Amino acid sequence: MIASQSTNAFVNAVLVTLKPGHAPDEVAESIRRWKRLTVYTRAQMEDILVGKLIATSAKQIGMFLVILAIVSAAIVAFIIYSLTMDKIREIAVLKLIGTRNRTIAAMIMQQALARA
Repeated sequence: MIASQSTNAFVNAVLVTLKPGHAPDEVAESIRRWKRLTVYTRAQMEDILVGKLIATSAKQIGMFLVILAIVSAAIVAFIIYSLTMDKIREIAVLKLIGTRNRTIAAMIMQQALARA
């Protein structure tokens, strides 16, 4: 059981060990009646800590996925760019004979997917 006092600059929390035969909820209620104290039982503290741990882990995984998506997009863009620059003459010939932009873009995407 932990009792915390929000206004005291020197004490943030007090850990209370109960003797056998005392109910944690009754002791917590007794401490809550004291001035400006918040009381958490062991189960409540575990819920708070596990909840914070899960929330922190979820944020870290989310940030990792965002960074991974950005890096992956940059790599794919670089591959498509370099493949396009290697085939610039062939693309120019296709444009001269009247090939539509959609067809050329589809050919570039097919080549990028085949190489990736």
